[in-house]
Amino acid sequence: MVGEDQNASKPDPRFSLQPENLSEDRARKTGVSAGWWAVDKIGTPVLGPYPSHEAVLLAIARERDGGATLPP
Repeated sequence: MVGEDQNASKPDPRFSLQPENLSEDRARKTGVSAGWWAVDKIGTPVLGPYPSHEAVLLAIARERDGGATLPP
């Protein structure tokens, strides 16, 4: 449709983040530190590292929400 925002149909990448505990080996291969990371749908580390699964889940929730309603 003419005049439609070209990005309107693209999914927001913040909603596809998943927690993953990157091993020393995997972290080295991707050039990041080992630990819990929020990874995108193709497995690229995006947020982290975090010390625990719970911490990365909170970070993902904050990212999705824009940080407005969740405490740090």
